[in-house]
Amino acid sequence: MSRIKKLYFGKVNIIGFGLSGKAVYNLLKNFNNEIKIFEHSKINSKEFIKINFDAFNCDIYNADLIVPSPGVPYKTLLKFLNKNLRVLPEIEIGYYNINPNESFLIGITGTNGKTTTSLLIDHFLKPFNSNLYGNVGNAFCNNRKEKGLFILELSSFQLSIIKKFRVNTAVFLNIEEDHLDWHLTFENYLNSKMNIFKNQNENDFRIVNLDDKKIIKNLIVSNSKTFYFSANEEADCYFKNGKIFLFSKKILELKNFPNIFGIHNIYNLLSSTLAIWTYLKNLDLVEKILNERLISFKVPEHRLEFVKEINGIKFYNDSKSTNPHSVKFALMNFEKCILIMGGLTKDANFEIIKDIVKQKVSFIVSFGKNKDFFYNEFKDIVKVYKFDDLESAVKFAFENSKGEPILFSPGGSSFDLFKDYKHRGKVFKEIVNKLHWKTNSFKIFKLWIKSE
Repeated sequence: MSRIKKLYFGKVNIIGFGLSGKAVYNLLKNFNNEIKIFEHSKINSKEFIKINFDAFNCDIYNADLIVPSPGVPYKTLLKFLNKNLRVLPEIEIGYYNINPNESFLIGITGTNGKTTTSLLIDHFLKPFNSNLYGNVGNAFCNNRKEKGLFILELSSFQLSIIKKFRVNTAVFLNIEEDHLDWHLTFENYLNSKMNIFKNQNENDFRIVNLDDKKIIKNLIVSNSKTFYFSANEEADCYFKNGKIFLFSKKILELKNFPNIFGIHNIYNLLSSTLAIWTYLKNLDLVEKILNERLISFKVPEHRLEFVKEINGIKFYNDSKSTNPHSVKFALMNFEKCILIMGGLTKDANFEIIKDIVKQKVSFIVSFGKNKDFFYNEFKDIVKVYKFDDLESAVKFAFENSKGEPILFSPGGSSFDLFKDYKHRGKVFKEIVNKLHWKTNSFKIFKLWIKSE
């Protein structure tokens, strides 16, 4: 079927006009579709219709295709699906815009690590003209190439309503309770993630974390070839004694790459190694690319990012941490630390990290509108101090540290006080830099007193 036929739907209603909605509109307007845009806030478009998710007008149902943005509530999606309307995510519209028979698609999903792993794979495969799209911040509908090598970060929201979308290589990193405010149940969330495998065939590959027992226990039947990665035992790709092994061959020594810090990044690297092998299918070439290109990889901001060392106290920015699982991954990299937590918790289960908090954390500093939640959750296992704002929390942690590093791994989403996790991480780093300046000024003042 030609692209023109695949991308003509007739009446198309786009629900939400953020990054994905705009990309869908800019693509489909070129194929004679009749498009209407439904959005909360006023936008400059003749197709605009203001929407209230709780009280739809009948126009929203009058469509041959509905394309919801990731922000559209699950209960709203059910209204469309219960009326047997055709509903597709942006990522599938982008899929119809390529020739899959002349392309190679690598999809990455999981609760944590999707962005870093997607960036790693893209970094390794850039010499082969890879293209990075998806939840990483560049909608697939922005692509205008009919064929190529595509790296796609895939969220549970996108995967929950795919129909024909298929990737040649599917990477499933990990699974923990998250986004239950949207999916309503963990089973719904898990099933959405598992959809990454559902259209694969015997020529495709799936890459799975052997250490994640929830994935292994619930792994669906698939015709694709399955490969495993592990940091705890031998697998198709595994980590042992500071080295990466692929099909039992040592291909990398991590001591040569100080930019890769933390157990979470080891998992990201293991999965990335298998992913690029499925495309290259050459063990020696994979080894060569990893050793040549890994040193130039820059780990994304706000993911266990080292910020500063002040008077022997190290500060780490893990603002991307929005759930208990990501806090656990961060804590695994420290013997002892001070933990700063805050944000909206999306009904997450923090029981799963209480043992590691008790073992690794000197005290917790909670902040923001949800500070009482974290206080009540952890007060029986470790001291917890509460503050209204992040700056006060950071200052208290700094002033009361006995040399322990300070880990900012909030464990909740940022929307109580910030625009997003990037804004939150930026504010944290600005606060730390102010501490640095004040500390230096204090030292200079003391030296000046002495000199007098």
